[in-house]
Amino acid sequence: SERRSKNNSYDNYYSKDRETFTARTASKCLSAYGKIKCGYGCVEAYGKIKCGKSPGMQCMAAYGDIKCGYGCTKAYGQVKCKE
Repeated sequence: SERRSKNNSYDNYYSKDRETFTARTASKCLSAYGKIKCGYGCVEAYGKIKCGKSPGMQCMAAYGDIKCGYGCTKAYGQVKCKE
């Protein structure tokens, strides 16, 4: 189950599952297509790499479009995220 701090900030997001916590809060670098990008929730697809700028952000790809944000969803070839 999800838990958030008193201020309900995604920056303070955590889970009982330590791996989930680490994946959502730790920045990492990803290299692909001769490029290197660093950030949160990085994704590589369609010759592009994108990473979120803040802890808790995730990135998703669909049909050549990559978006990063909070609470991303993917349906019918479109990705939508909350900034």
